[in-house]
Amino acid sequence: MSSREGKNGLILLDSGCSDHMIPTRSSFFNYAPMKSSVEIADGQKLQIVGSGHIKIKNSFGQVHTLKALHVPDLSHPLISFGRLFLKNCDFVRQGPTSFAFVDVSSSAKLFTGIVEGKILAIAAQILDSPGEPVIPAHKH
Repeated sequence: MSSREGKNGLILLDSGCSDHMIPTRSSFFNYAPMKSSVEIADGQKLQIVGSGHIKIKNSFGQVHTLKALHVPDLSHPLISFGRLFLKNCDFVRQGPTSFAFVDVSSSAKLFTGIVEGKILAIAAQILDSPGEPVIPAHKH
């Protein structure tokens, strides 16, 4: 598996994002095409073309699986603050420009990151999915 990051290498933590959203199709497994749209912060509507799961490798080398939407026109992958919060994770400041998302039940750090300007960037890589196997038709 190779890594995927945003166009300038950033994976953004977004407090207004309803779901994790990824622009690159090759990052998904268990992919299902769909047609929908999402309105982003500037009021622009972007097409959602599918959904599935992604694998994201944190700065400690641990790989986590997240359910995400495929939104090809995004400039960066967006990780939803709200989705992490609903999965029992807390946002913890670690310094003037650093943070972590911590699993409340285990106290394990899931993700760390830094503030770049006014943007929260996660220290992680989105992994490419290996080719999904084609399930042959069952012959009778």
